[in-house]
Amino acid sequence: ALFAAQAASGVSATALQEFLGQVRVIYRVVNGAVVTLRPFSLQTCKRLVAKFGTPGPGQACAQALAWEEMLRLVQYVREAFARYSACDVSKGGSVTAQELAAALAACGLVLSSEAVNNIRSSYDA
Repeated sequence: ALFAAQAASGVSATALQEFLGQVRVIYRVVNGAVVTLRPFSLQTCKRLVAKFGTPGPGQACAQALAWEEMLRLVQYVREAFARYSACDVSKGGSVTAQELAAALAACGLVLSSEAVNNIRSSYDA
């Protein structure tokens, strides 16, 4: 039903956010951790649409995904999750700097430890 209504215009970032659902977030606190859910980031969805979609006439980047583009995006997310899960050695839902470096290397991106720490600090609360 989600995609049937958007068949002609494609899947927007907002519809993609609804499709992807919620992600688990772990907040580290003094006596352990608090696990909660939050919606998938709309900004991330916009970036995924721009990466996998085809811009229309006069568009600088794609605003929606065709069905085939959506399928490629879903496959990409599944593969990224599998790589992340393989690198999360403790299976706790978060990764150390070393695990993140390994995950990025598995994607073909070898970075210095300083760069990995910068990435972690920009996403970790």
